[in-house]
Amino acid sequence: MNVKAISTDVLLGIVPIALLVAVWQGISSFGYAPMTLLPPPGLVFMRLVQQLATDTFQQAIIATLFRLFAGFSIAVILGVGIGLAAAASPAVNAVVRPIVRVLAPLPKVALYPALLLLLGFGHESKIVLVAAVHHHSQHNLTVIVEVGGFLRSVLRL
Repeated sequence: MNVKAISTDVLLGIVPIALLVAVWQGISSFGYAPMTLLPPPGLVFMRLVQQLATDTFQQAIIATLFRLFAGFSIAVILGVGIGLAAAASPAVNAVVRPIVRVLAPLPKVALYPALLLLLGFGHESKIVLVAAVHHHSQHNLTVIVEVGGFLRSVLRL
C-alpha cells in the first residue's frame, strides 16, 4: 500500500467526523438547539478531559474494560469449547445446534432484566450479558461444526 492510498483512507475517515462536529457546532452556535440539550463540542471535549482526570471516571473505565474482556473471554472459550465438542460428537451437535438456532435471533439485551434478577447488579450480570452479546459462541459453533464435518469427510478419503 502506498502513502497516497493511506492518506486518502485517513482523509476519508476524518472528513465525516469533522463534518459532523462542524454541523454540531453550527447547530449550537446558531441556537437551533438549547445549550442544555446540545452544548457546543468545545465544552463537551473540555468536560471529557476534566472527567478523564478524575479517579471516579478512571475506576468506571477500568470496571467497564474488565467486564468487556471477561465477557469476551468467556464467550470465546465457551464458543470454541462447545464448537469443538459439537464437531467431534454428533450427539453433542444434535443437542447444541437446536439451542443455538433458537437463541441466535433473540436480542441479547432482552436477557438483561432476567440477568439482573438472577445475578444482581454487580459485575456478574454485566459480564454474562457481554458474553451473550458476542455471537462468537454461536458463530464458532457453526464454523467449527461445518469445518469439522468437512475435515472428517476429507480425512475419510
